[in-house]
Amino acid sequence: MVVGALLITVCGSLSSTCYLRLGAPHVMESLMLLIAGLFLPLGMTLRQAAPLALACLAVALLTGLAMLTGNDLFRHLYTVFLMLITGLLAAFGAYWREYAQRQQFLLRAELGWQANHDPMTGLSNRRMFDEHLDSLLRQARRENQALALVLADVDWFKRFNDRYGHPAGDAALQSVADVLQSVVSRPLDMAARLGGEEMALILFGAQATDAVRLAELAAQRLRELAIEHADAPQGRLSLSQACTMAQPDDTPSSIYQRCDRLLYRAKTEGRDRLVFGL
Repeated sequence: MVVGALLITVCGSLSSTCYLRLGAPHVMESLMLLIAGLFLPLGMTLRQAAPLALACLAVALLTGLAMLTGNDLFRHLYTVFLMLITGLLAAFGAYWREYAQRQQFLLRAELGWQANHDPMTGLSNRRMFDEHLDSLLRQARRENQALALVLADVDWFKRFNDRYGHPAGDAALQSVADVLQSVVSRPLDMAARLGGEEMALILFGAQATDAVRLAELAAQRLRELAIEHADAPQGRLSLSQACTMAQPDDTPSSIYQRCDRLLYRAKTEGRDRLVFGL
């Protein structure tokens, strides 16, 4: 396209200057349409079209200067000037068109992100968690891969909110989310906030020992933050966690319910611990 437009300009400029020298009718104004057309959505960006338009103008100007004199040269320069004005107007329109397209792209990306993520913690939301878990269960069966699910619940979180206030509670949840996200490194793994103080990890291809290690690592990193919680027995913020492995006949509902029962055990057995089960 770039080479074609440049060739059309060269040929058009040469033919028009020849017509002027011979005194024959000519259509130099048709080159204005070419200049404007370069900025239309023809597969070129503004950065590509602008240098090409300038090159076309330069070719038209130079051919006129080289071949014409007197009134013919004046008429030719006037046409080149009109081509320049046409190019500037077309470039202005192309800029705003590309600006609007970029804005729409960013808006769609932002809306897509908001639809799939929790706005406070930045983790995937429950909707995205359900879809991803369903997809990975199917993939794990096809590829005969292991899949681990970890559920995590912040211990005594209502007491934390009541004592320190909701802004502090939000900050604490963000810290927990950061800790969980920090142990997720593989492309198909996911950290999600399921609602309130409940969060989850989906670990694709992780064996039981790997899943337990990562869950314990998350709990340890939260302990190292030492977030004060005066109304908890430990005196700091902690996690109750449960971990289970996907079975061949599991559905998203069945593996979640099994893991949720294990999480209940972790809470009833004293909290601040991890319970693993199949």
